[in-house]
Amino acid sequence: MLCNLLGRFDFASINFQINKKEFIVKYAILYSILLIFSLSCSRLYDPYETAKVVIEPTLHDELFVFTVTEILDGESIKVHSLGQNYTILLSGIEIPETTCMEIEKEERIKTLLLGKKVAIESDNIKKDSSTILSRYVWLTDGNMINETLIREGFAKLNPNIGEFKYKERLLLAQNLAFEDNLGIWQICKNN
Repeated sequence: MLCNLLGRFDFASINFQINKKEFIVKYAILYSILLIFSLSCSRLYDPYETAKVVIEPTLHDELFVFTVTEILDGESIKVHSLGQNYTILLSGIEIPETTCMEIEKEERIKTLLLGKKVAIESDNIKKDSSTILSRYVWLTDGNMINETLIREGFAKLNPNIGEFKYKERLLLAQNLAFEDNLGIWQICKNN
């Protein structure tokens, strides 16, 4: 009711018997009060009252927090959030199918991910299957797991993908692992 009355009231039509400086100050105060009332009137309802919030991985550059529940292989993990399970393919990496470093690789991936909270970011690469999502996985310390696995020599850049968001970053990580002779670049050279 007060909001309706204020909405119809014209403050500019009031004649003040004051000097110009006082008029400006009082006019500013009056309009500030009007602004506060009008803003409060526009918030008389709960904005979340009718909104249905659904959080799920999308093809946008948004990050979503998940818990890693299972390591499927070096390139794929299962995550859980809000009652839903998703299979995530670590985007841009390839883990060589070799018995070389198999145990070390599995242990490192479990140490980094299993049971941990992670953020998932889309890579905007179109996939045929809608059940497996290709994503970048970020640890809570701000490191990208895709990059970490390459930098430590447990994975390499996937040569079958053309351009993608973090290609240069992952390529740099691979070059550093190669130069430092880490992981597959050392132990698995002859396999």
